[in-house]
Amino acid sequence: MLYNLVMLVDPSESERKTLPSALDIPSYSDLPDEETLLEFASLREKVLREQIEEVEKRRASNPTPDEEELSAAAYREQIEPQCREAIFKIRRKGHDTWSSGFSSGNKFGNRQVLEGDLKFDQPTVRLLKKNGYVVYRTGLLGYHSLNFRPQNPDLQEITAKWNELADLLPDLGHPALPHVRDSEDYNKAFPSK
Repeated sequence: MLYNLVMLVDPSESERKTLPSALDIPSYSDLPDEETLLEFASLREKVLREQIEEVEKRRASNPTPDEEELSAAAYREQIEPQCREAIFKIRRKGHDTWSSGFSSGNKFGNRQVLEGDLKFDQPTVRLLKKNGYVVYRTGLLGYHSLNFRPQNPDLQEITAKWNELADLLPDLGHPALPHVRDSEDYNKAFPSK
């Protein structure tokens, strides 16, 4: 991860830091052992393979997206199963999500990530941090990335952590705005025939 491009937000301080100190960078001293990392990698591969099959079946059987799928610019099946329910709940609460699930920047799959135009106040950041989530800020528009590292390569436990996240986030009183219909993401999600 390029820490010089990311500003970590410490809820105990009001200032943002473009170059975090060693204390601000998440600790990786508690990384799982090699066997557990390989189990995470295996789980990630299995989940993504099954997801591809789900998407193909969906496109063949019911290519018409529902309203929430249109807004998210993705079929439900295009969202990884461990975070699928949570992502739609988060979007119903008004938080715009772009990407979620196994971190593409982590080859083992032992980190889950949520990216979007996520704007949290300091009490929410403190609550998230208290519950094991790391919130990153990448620009002036708001929080952009949130991640957590599951303790075990167990899809049910990971799903429970995603559902906890959805419950912790405040309801903004309106659903997330729809993704732009002519965006590259939308065209990938719903290719024209």
